[in-house]
Amino acid sequence: MQTGKVRYLRRDSVHCPEGAPCPNNDNMVLIEAYGSAGYYTGYHHVKPIPELQEGMEVEAGQMIGHIDSSGRTSTPHLHLARYTPGDSATWWQQDRGDCHWAIHGVDNFVIMPDCCPECYIGGH
Repeated sequence: MQTGKVRYLRRDSVHCPEGAPCPNNDNMVLIEAYGSAGYYTGYHHVKPIPELQEGMEVEAGQMIGHIDSSGRTSTPHLHLARYTPGDSATWWQQDRGDCHWAIHGVDNFVIMPDCCPECYIGGH
């Protein structure tokens, strides 16, 4: 989706039925985007392609993986998440999420309640 460096991969997560323990969360790719002042973008519920490795540079539009239903989901889908600059080892911490961004040309999306409780329109 964007040009940058792959900073984290999770590729061995499985689908967890509703109510079941889900120890490995979801498959995902985390990219530190070039030209974005150090922000990270997480592509969640995406199984990375085998040749993708941490530290690799990727180009906008390059295939990075396939959408799946890893983690606690009902169907295959994609979550995009933006994380603030900082150590790539702590991208997942609660205070690192950033809600102030958009994707041009995308009009069918879900705003999660932790970003904007008054904007939440449902789904997962």
